[in-house]
Amino acid sequence: MKEVLLPQLVRDFQRPAFEPISGSLTTEELLSVVSHLADINNFAAGTFIPLLAKQAHKLEATTTLRDALAAIEESKGRDALVAAILTPTLDDIYWLLTEGAIDSEFRRTELLVLLRKASSDTIASIFDSDELAELTLQTIPEDAADILLRIALEARLPLPKHLKLGSRLLGLLPGDQCVDLVWKTLERCLREHFAVDEVATIISFLEALGTELDVKRLTRLSINRELEPSLINRNLVAFDSAPQKVRMRLLHAIDDIASGLAQHYSLNIDHFAGAACARLFADSQTLDTRSHLRASALLLPVLLRSGHSPVSSIVAATFPAIYWELAKDADVPDLLRFIPFFDWDRCKSARREVVDAFQRSRVWSPADFALTGLYSGDLPRFLRRMAKAYDGERYIGRIEEELHSLPRQAQADVSQALSNLHHDWPAKYDWRD
Repeated sequence: MKEVLLPQLVRDFQRPAFEPISGSLTTEELLSVVSHLADINNFAAGTFIPLLAKQAHKLEATTTLRDALAAIEESKGRDALVAAILTPTLDDIYWLLTEGAIDSEFRRTELLVLLRKASSDTIASIFDSDELAELTLQTIPEDAADILLRIALEARLPLPKHLKLGSRLLGLLPGDQCVDLVWKTLERCLREHFAVDEVATIISFLEALGTELDVKRLTRLSINRELEPSLINRNLVAFDSAPQKVRMRLLHAIDDIASGLAQHYSLNIDHFAGAACARLFADSQTLDTRSHLRASALLLPVLLRSGHSPVSSIVAATFPAIYWELAKDADVPDLLRFIPFFDWDRCKSARREVVDAFQRSRVWSPADFALTGLYSGDLPRFLRRMAKAYDGERYIGRIEEELHSLPRQAQADVSQALSNLHHDWPAKYDWRD
């Protein structure tokens, strides 16, 4: 009976008769019916399509049917049946993107349907394959922001491709989604090297965050001790190079930057990062002296353990604030009590610590030592302390050699102090220094 009826059932009004028969079809019979419906009227009986798809899924024959449909002439009915049997799996998505018999518009539309249904694991798997990732991104239309956002958040694209995708998205997303994307992208930029202008790229994302820039979160991502030194170097340079609005937010949160750097036992940064960090600390002092003092107190012990790195400019930007505080007659604030400068003469101890640190280091600049003493308001004593140290006379000579690198006014002040030292060289033995 089935063999007699099936060839006659080709119109929508015959669905009541077709439905019970369709549920008993074998895989071979299903393929035969599909071929017949395609030949007779290009699947004009649209109500049959869900029934055919249901039976294909029941028989686990969707892959076989899918491949058979690719050999059938394109029609709306054929594409509707293809759509009805495709599932949001890696295999079906790959087939959709690579099957030459599929129309490009149908491919684009159906891809969006599948990606919206796909699991996070499937999204991630698609972008584990360079070929499939490229095909997917080429096929997705520009305005499919929800899909592009899923890819950006759930797939692990190589960073250059992620950046390219992010640039497509930023103009399409509402504010909260845009912030989430920028943070995710910035997190990767801060923790990886990539092929484009890294500093400029990081700055652009800091700007994009605007008032949503959380400096605590930023420092956790950018200068923690788990990062490679080259990344920390680059990130500090980016912070110092940021536009005024971004930089001001960083300066107002100098405590957070100091806290992040203080997690290191010692700093392993290069000259450029050291200079950038020094400028940030120096500029922060003009905004909030107490915040700068707290930040300096946090960071100074780390700096004094970092003689192997060119951080002497940061010492010159942090130590003087602490020295001025130590010089006061009042009790030292609690925030300074963990700094090992305490005996009967706090300032003398501090000078000794700094002189020893500069002498031990092969990379700290003698010019920065002079600035440290100058900004501390006690340069003659710093110079006398250095002069009486082992090989101190040679170190004084190195300061003179680097005078030209100092700011103009500092050159004059340091030059005068050095002249006074030479004029009364025996004064270096003053026990009070």
